[in-house]
Amino acid sequence: MKQTKKSVEKALVAKILRTVQSYEGFRFNRSQGDYTGKNARSLKEFSSILKSVDIRSINFHFKRGDFQKWVQNIVGDIELSNNIRKIPKDLHGEKLRTTLTRIINDRITELKLA
Repeated sequence: MKQTKKSVEKALVAKILRTVQSYEGFRFNRSQGDYTGKNARSLKEFSSILKSVDIRSINFHFKRGDFQKWVQNIVGDIELSNNIRKIPKDLHGEKLRTTLTRIINDRITELKLA
């Protein structure tokens, strides 16, 4: 039986919004080897942690491209990964936190409405 485009899209949405195993979660560090104790296992959890995690962690991971790698390779959302990649590289601090949170929350809303 051939899958319809709608069911394929629903499967992708379900995959993107799922909760992953702990070992696949995004571990927030302030710097190399300085773990914050925060581990996001879903996009929703990721967004929630972004709102309060030490700003040094956000700056550290953004510079390295860690956020878009996790979103693409573990979560499986290429579109969101590309949107994160488009954020200006010189953005940092609270403006970066706000931008990342908005992009991720907009994507979650979009997927839930799909």
